[in-house]
Amino acid sequence: MHARVYGAQVRSAVHLVSGARVAVKTIRKSLLAAADVSSLRREVEILHHLAGHPHISQLLGVFEEATQLHLVLELYQDGQV
Repeated sequence: MHARVYGAQVRSAVHLVSGARVAVKTIRKSLLAAADVSSLRREVEILHHLAGHPHISQLLGVFEEATQLHLVLELYQDGQV
């Protein structure tokens, strides 16, 4: 599964230890304007506040590299977790 959303690529992945399928949203930092960085920080903040909500994908981790930022989320597929 691949999708481009506002300069981000979203794909499914498998956690190597647990085998759980997750969604990974990768954002290239070079494509972000100052307003985008603010919006991205707000998105992470909102996801933290909504942790535990049954209809919102849970943020499992945030990983930052020199050129990219990765948000790891619960994967919802075909209406299922």
